[in-house]
Amino acid sequence: MKENEGVDLKLKEAREIKHYLSAFTNEKRVQIAIFLNKKEMSVGSIAKALNMPQSSVSLHLEKLFTCGAVERKKIGKNVYYRINQKNMNHLIKLLTHYFTNKKLYKEAELWHH
Repeated sequence: MKENEGVDLKLKEAREIKHYLSAFTNEKRVQIAIFLNKKEMSVGSIAKALNMPQSSVSLHLEKLFTCGAVERKKIGKNVYYRINQKNMNHLIKLLTHYFTNKKLYKEAELWHH
């Protein structure tokens, strides 16, 4: 291994992680991911649940699809999305658990200081 190969690999991994996480810098995309973690949904169903135009939902879904967070399939005229279990299930559970139990984590931090 060349001297800087490890650094290049870490930079590549950092870029991939940044690309992946950038999809979650918008709270609507986070909401969509949480919905899709529970069940497969059509663009129209998501738009109705979030009270958003379908065109806006489609843009958010495209960003989530591009980074690998969701999968999609077309049945007739409808496109259905679901969470990419391989990539997302653990991350969503971890983040949901953390933020649901944030008070507990803050109390636990008191013991570490």
